[in-house]
Amino acid sequence: MIKQDRYKQIGAKIKDLRESLGISQADLATSAGFSSPTAIALIEAGDRKVSIERLELIAIKLGKDIN
Repeated sequence: MIKQDRYKQIGAKIKDLRESLGISQADLATSAGFSSPTAIALIEAGDRKVSIERLELIAIKLGKDIN
């Protein structure tokens, strides 16, 4: 239960940053090495786990530190 809440928090932060920067899910997906923007949608919803490596790529694209 706690892990699921954590994924939702991470996803919400990613979505807020992405939208504030005007970056599309497709753009972010490409930068993080996903073949489909659906992966980003699932991460933002907290329905998909994201590896540290991919999270680092997302953070770079969003101009943030992974922490």
